[in-house]
Amino acid sequence: MQIDITKLLSLDPTLTMKIVGEFVHLQIKNSGGNGHDSKEFRVKRFVELDDLFFEGLGLWQGDGGKSKGLYFGNSCPTVINHFLMFVEKKLG
Repeated sequence: MQIDITKLLSLDPTLTMKIVGEFVHLQIKNSGGNGHDSKEFRVKRFVELDDLFFEGLGLWQGDGGKSKGLYFGNSCPTVINHFLMFVEKKLG
């Protein structure tokens, strides 16, 4: 099954998005009040929902975040490599 990621992201009021071809450019709205916006990043607009997608989403939920941009913090090389595979294959 494939989803249009813009349908999910439109529910998050902290994100601004711009559709550019097959990608969505995202920026997290700054809530710190210091006048600086987070860097823009892009993800694939259409994503296949499979085991890798849900594993990567779970890893990000457990060890990642978006308050400083999209980030992931873990010290296990195997887990980091699996997360990077998720980012490369699913998010672009």
